[in-house]
Amino acid sequence: MASVFVSHSSRDRAETEQVVARLQAAGFAALFVDFDPERGIPAGRNWERELYAQLRRSDAVVFLASEASVASRWCSIEIGLARSLGRPVFPLRLQPGVAMPLLTDVQWTDLDHAEAGLARLLAGLRSAGLDPADSFAWDPDRSPYPGLVPFAPEDAAVFFGRQSETHRLVELLTPTLQRGPGRMVAVVGPSGSGKSSLVHAGLLPRLARQPERWLVVPPLRPGRRPTTNLADSLARAFTDRGRPRPADELAAALGRGSAGLVELAGELADLAVNGAGRPGVLVVVDQAEELLTRTGAREQQAFLQLLSGALHEDSPVWAVATLRSEFLSTAPERAGLAEAVDDPLVIEPLSRSRLAEVIARPAQRAGLELEPGLVERMVEDTAGGDALPLLGYTLHQLYQRARSERHITAADYDAVGGVVGALRHRADRVTDELRRSGPGELVVRTLTRLATVTGEEQPTRRRVRRSSFSTEELVVVDAFIDAALLVGDQDPADPAAEAVVEVAHEALLRQWPPLYDAIEADRSLLRLRSELERLAADWQHGRRDDSYLLRGGRLTAVDHWAREHPGELGSLENQFLEASRGLATQELAATRRSNRRLRVLAGGLAVLLVAALVAGGLAVNASQRAQQQTETAQAQTRLALSRQLAGEAGQLADRRPDTAILAGLQSMSLARGHSPQPSTGLITALGRVTHASRPLTGHTDAVWGVAFSPDGRLLATASGDGTAWLWDVATGQPTGQPLTGHTGAVIQVAFSPDGRLLATASDDGTARLWDVATGQPHGQLVSGDNDQVWDVAFSPDGRLLATASQDGATWLWDVATGRLHGDRLPQPSANAVNGVAFSPDGQLLATANGDYTVQLWDVGTGQPHGDLLTGHTDWVDGVAFSPDGRLLASTGPDQTVRLWAVATGQPHGQPLTGHTDRVWGVAFSPDGQLLATTGADGTARLWDPFFQSWLPVGCELVNRNLSMSEWEQLLPGIPYERTCPELPAGHDAPPDAPAAQYSD
Repeated sequence: MASVFVSHSSRDRAETEQVVARLQAAGFAALFVDFDPERGIPAGRNWERELYAQLRRSDAVVFLASEASVASRWCSIEIGLARSLGRPVFPLRLQPGVAMPLLTDVQWTDLDHAEAGLARLLAGLRSAGLDPADSFAWDPDRSPYPGLVPFAPEDAAVFFGRQSETHRLVELLTPTLQRGPGRMVAVVGPSGSGKSSLVHAGLLPRLARQPERWLVVPPLRPGRRPTTNLADSLARAFTDRGRPRPADELAAALGRGSAGLVELAGELADLAVNGAGRPGVLVVVDQAEELLTRTGAREQQAFLQLLSGALHEDSPVWAVATLRSEFLSTAPERAGLAEAVDDPLVIEPLSRSRLAEVIARPAQRAGLELEPGLVERMVEDTAGGDALPLLGYTLHQLYQRARSERHITAADYDAVGGVVGALRHRADRVTDELRRSGPGELVVRTLTRLATVTGEEQPTRRRVRRSSFSTEELVVVDAFIDAALLVGDQDPADPAAEAVVEVAHEALLRQWPPLYDAIEADRSLLRLRSELERLAADWQHGRRDDSYLLRGGRLTAVDHWAREHPGELGSLENQFLEASRGLATQELAATRRSNRRLRVLAGGLAVLLVAALVAGGLAVNASQRAQQQTETAQAQTRLALSRQLAGEAGQLADRRPDTAILAGLQSMSLARGHSPQPSTGLITALGRVTHASRPLTGHTDAVWGVAFSPDGRLLATASGDGTAWLWDVATGQPTGQPLTGHTGAVIQVAFSPDGRLLATASDDGTARLWDVATGQPHGQLVSGDNDQVWDVAFSPDGRLLATASQDGATWLWDVATGRLHGDRLPQPSANAVNGVAFSPDGQLLATANGDYTVQLWDVGTGQPHGDLLTGHTDWVDGVAFSPDGRLLASTGPDQTVRLWAVATGQPHGQPLTGHTDRVWGVAFSPDGQLLATTGADGTARLWDPFFQSWLPVGCELVNRNLSMSEWEQLLPGIPYERTCPELPAGHDAPPDAPAAQYSD
């Protein structure tokens, strides 16, 4: 950054002031003139020492030559020191004929014509690489090395090494302006490459010099509420221009979508109009990867639509974002960030020559001397992915040691641990000091709260409110803040709120072994916490609708973690979790009430049937009872009565499913000849019919998974209490002791095809195999990558076991050896895999994914089989193949059941709808003619396009025909028929009564 020292005689003050004013007008902000009240020598300082220090800090010297200055001893010393330091000297002759022997080899400029002479001086400065656009004032009380935190706009004067990228970034905006507004530029690079510094200390200070063209909204970080944070930034922008606006009011305007943002940006632009035209309004999104790591999926999409929709020709809105390159590729439901970018600027790690500039030039500007050879040594030591932040922290530590002496030696460098060891040594020393004073054991646990993880990516920073830490944890936090490893400040998204704490740079999470090891050990739990934060944000964005709440195995896993880690969640996450618990309690209570009601109703079925039929007004009018009607009239009568019975079946389905089934079947018989289809009441009643049951008691927590053995003699259950049980189906008693060994909730169970083995899946990150006969573990523990295992499935031949994990991993295991069968299946996204199922021939595996998709895999190659099956509007919970392998069914929280043609990957018909809440389970009947589903609405449903299949199913469930009295109440005047043709006539009915006919 161009810094100019003006050497002159005190006798030439008037001319000096004229030259300095001209240089300042040209844009040179970093000027030193000894008599300047702001940039000159402060009162009380040693005059000679300060002059020499300023000379060392400068990039060039402008010598104002006159008879007085040429004769001045001090000017001669200044010029001699500048030449010895290698600084270029630009002599400007104030009087004709004057000369200085030290500058005979330098081109002189005459000031005989003031403007022409000054113009030549400026041209000479530019030709020497001293561009006034790169000249910024510097506060000598600031550290030239900010350490782990990014460079700020105030650090523009000491921001080196990225000059070409800075100019390119400005250029990307300038041509865009010529094409019209509505563009988005992204600075893309790996973590630690200096993206934020490039924007804050490179771009923004230069745009600030163009108020006629740019109005920069204070930068924002997305966090969990990017739209709210944007409203806060806009509020600060209005306040800066003397027109305060409440953030809530601005948030309401943004709630109208892109049009609201365009309107607000237009108001800001109008406030900044200064006669040179309407400026563009630049929105700066720093660390845009937080849209993927901290923001919920729906909130993310809403924010991207808000911003991208405002970037058009009629809008003043522009955008610049910084983005970690590893987050450009992500899950389908997280897409949209890269699509919104028009012009990316990719930055790479700094070269060796640039690293030397990053070290030496800020030191020069701050007046620091570096021992010869030290710069080269530090460059040699700087390597690896976190090279720049580690170097920055090392330089900051060196400055703190040498700020008084202004001299940095190799001994200082060794003392701080060098580039590689400075951060580690400092963190180790702080930890040792804390151990001696008491809370040392809390260090790693406290710092882990400041990390978040997504999928298999490197950990990223997490802001935590200071009030959420305990008193002892705050001792740890403050010690690491003092060491410049953490930063504590107001949340930039909410200046009125309490202070927040975060790591100064993510390099701490990766480069300090104790913290990195702890993060990797707890990766699955940290991922679970991150997912909870994103889900809670979506719940809030969705106006706290119940459809966003957790259920089933996910709720169990999150609830278990939350109870073991009190205080780690924010207010919103706690409210979200409490609402999920409340909904689960309500659903469980509703199910229990329904079961009790059905058992009571079953005992008084006959009496309730008569009352229901009388109350329902199912009387058939006289015209329907007349036997002398024509055949056409009879058919119309039967059809009308069929519709009445279908309606009654719908009303009776919840309260009297047995009667609803019989009424529904008879309605189909009456409608023969008119392509009858099962009524909604019949379908619902088939799912709710009461059967004989007995409670299986023994678990001490919710039961999440259940499976029958192939011979039907045993039942296995999985529970949140960490155990699995085997039950004798005939007696309802446990067989053997509970299967124990998991350290977390057991979520799912599956029998091997021969019934000899049982597989269990747990949120402790493992799956286990058990010998059914002995109840003992079988072989080695099956473990993936230490994340929650949601589902298990055996291949049809029993040789392979598939496991599905919360982190999106799917593994195949050799049952005989307990070892992996091939590599992990390629991860389609960072979202959970909720279910797995093998095709009947064992050649394909289907996975139900948290990114709203289903994927088929070739078991032999471990590669995807065809494209992703898309259509669900929420995550997919379950998958099942038909017995012939031709169809695949999938279910999820979007309340639909979808069928897919396995051969083509295309939908098979329209989605099956009818459930009023999340659809949990799915299974085909052995003959493939029926599909059964279970849902959170408390119903089980059977689906079949061929109504003939309902006849045996319904009659098998009810196991009787209507009695004669029931028939006369239900169908007075109509000849009796056996609704279930294979069963005898009902009580008091003619034994030889004909069977009902369901088609002509």
